[in-house]
Amino acid sequence: MKMKKIHRQIIEILKENSSLTLDEISENLGMPKKNVFKALRKLFEEGLIETENAKHYKLCGEVETNG
Repeated sequence: MKMKKIHRQIIEILKENSSLTLDEISENLGMPKKNVFKALRKLFEEGLIETENAKHYKLCGEVETNG
């Protein structure tokens, strides 16, 4: 998958924080939750992130963001 800027930003945020909610990620990026949720869903479908208790998002192992 060719990553968009928002995907790379989310991955970088999750690298710095072990687990975050949609609200926390949205606030950190300064973007609407709707846009962040769409990006999170794409990353989840690609197997790059996973959810904890359906509310917290975290990375699945090491994820590279160069492209």
